[in-house]
Amino acid sequence: MLENLEKSGAVSDDIVAHFELQFVSVLSKNERPNLAIYRKIAQDPTLFADLVAWVYQRDDGQRDITHNEQAIRISSAICAEIIFAKGEIPGRTKDGNVDYETLSTWVTEVRRLCAERGRAEIGDDYIGRLLAMSPDGENGIWPCAPVRELLEQLLATGAQHIGNGFVSGTHSIRGVTMRAAFAGGGQERAGC
Repeated sequence: MLENLEKSGAVSDDIVAHFELQFVSVLSKNERPNLAIYRKIAQDPTLFADLVAWVYQRDDGQRDITHNEQAIRISSAICAEIIFAKGEIPGRTKDGNVDYETLSTWVTEVRRLCAERGRAEIGDDYIGRLLAMSPDGENGIWPCAPVRELLEQLLATGAQHIGNGFVSGTHSIRGVTMRAAFAGGGQERAGC
């Protein structure tokens, strides 16, 4: 239904994203990986920072003012589903490349907003995880050049949580694997 609604062009991505929120735990695990909510996050740094703030406590240990703890627990579960999922990297162009300026501006704004909300460290971690979803570059090297350049710049300024998030995100890309009890670790050794 959501796919047909989206293809019809009768409603905006905002409306489709609103409907997706109701079913995000199911939608993120099925054949519809390019959700409107991920596109919205890639365009709106405030939404990403708000999701991080709904899921994680402040770095300084203070509590945000809350009115309805039950609603917050439910909202936090939905927000966690979204930020843990494999979303869309900001700055992705129609041809599949990544625009450095758009990505850099998005990351800078998310970092500012997360720091404002008292979640600088975890915000950086999730920025790193999102950057790990980079496509291959035009030369076939992963991550693509704009992501490599941005990572180098951020790490040079001491953004270690982005680096840690990138490593975690890189490990998560592969997903869960299983093999027989004594099958050995040939696959892992080959990847080293």
